[in-house]
Amino acid sequence: MMGNLLHTVVVVLSFWALTHALKNSDLLSRPRAFLIRLHPLFYSLFECYFCLGFWSGLAVYALSFASFSFREMLLYGLSGAAISYITDTVLLKLER
Repeated sequence: MMGNLLHTVVVVLSFWALTHALKNSDLLSRPRAFLIRLHPLFYSLFECYFCLGFWSGLAVYALSFASFSFREMLLYGLSGAAISYITDTVLLKLER
């Protein structure tokens, strides 16, 4: 099994990578466009790094653990939201 530090790094990078892939990837552009046309809620979701990061955090949690803990799931969701938002903000500042 992974050490604690390595696990933390993998989880943090997974939050950001999944959010970035869902929001900006050319590979997922058609499914993203389909969902956005399907319902306005999806447009709001894909425009918000914080919102999409929350759901990415839940997905990373689901892929990381065989057992279920509502508390840990919620913490992963919130951590995914925070990491995605902070990373997006920092990268936008660096691009200017």
